[in-house]
Amino acid sequence: MSEKGHTVQVQLRTHKPRSSVRLIDNNELEFAFPAIGKDCILRMNFQRTLRVPDDEVNNLPPGLDRFELEHVEDYEGRIPQKWLEHGGLMLPMYQAEAMWISFRSPREYPFAVRIAAGKICAVTGDEWKPGLVKGTRVDGGKEQNLQNYLPVPAQPWIDGFCVEKGVIRQFVAARLGEGQTAEEQLTGKSEFGGIQIQVYPLKKEKRVEERSFSSYQEDFVLCSRSTLKPSEMGLGAGGRIHQEIYKDRREVSDYDTTRSARAYVHLVNSADWSRITGLPMPRKPVSAEDYIKAGLPWFDYYSEESAVSGSNRLAGLKPIEVTDGNW
Repeated sequence: MSEKGHTVQVQLRTHKPRSSVRLIDNNELEFAFPAIGKDCILRMNFQRTLRVPDDEVNNLPPGLDRFELEHVEDYEGRIPQKWLEHGGLMLPMYQAEAMWISFRSPREYPFAVRIAAGKICAVTGDEWKPGLVKGTRVDGGKEQNLQNYLPVPAQPWIDGFCVEKGVIRQFVAARLGEGQTAEEQLTGKSEFGGIQIQVYPLKKEKRVEERSFSSYQEDFVLCSRSTLKPSEMGLGAGGRIHQEIYKDRREVSDYDTTRSARAYVHLVNSADWSRITGLPMPRKPVSAEDYIKAGLPWFDYYSEESAVSGSNRLAGLKPIEVTDGNW
């Protein structure tokens, strides 16, 4: 088991830590920037949720529980060597469920957060490159917003790949090598898998008060919104959901790009999770049909923020078929 508060990755440029990433209670990441100030903290967790059908654009499904997280270095000898080289964390995920990622800053400190799946940006569909980008580009004869990050706390969560304005496709798990992950569909390679995260804080001198948003976790969560080589996994596209990825009102130059913090999250299927860790998998997820039969709610979310236009690259992703997915 992992030690609470253990630092998974630290970027050091001097003898004084400039940023750190900690795992709290095995289910939440904390990105802290003590060189900027005690308020400069971002917390992030990964929520289990329903896979929605692909025959319509759905409202937001609820958070059902937080995914458990474990440090990869605690399981050396049971995992691929490249996981150790990347470092970071791993979490267990069924094929029959989806994921959304929740962000919250206890003191509403502003951050630019980059999220990638197999080093494919979840907002633009571009391959991972260093730095923040904001602007426009012409793709397929249409002008598109080009913003490769999420402005937090204005953006309280992300449920999937931004395929068009106001619509995402859910994050769902798929084995690498079968051609279903976003990485494979867009690059033709199955090289990275997992989830990549990079967090940039607002420059200390640029900080101003931001509008306060309630977190998805607090409002909508219903519970708590021999060693074999593990199957390597990545994220593919699931059903469609009404969700806006908000334009940042700030400029890229407002963020301190010299103090970014990173984390790498590896995905593990159910059979491999128990074999690697000796821990049981979470209970099997309920289906959308079961949820509807129980008369439980779906959600909508409104904001005055303007939304990015979505990515033509991501719009072409083929969704992964919903199965009972015991692995």
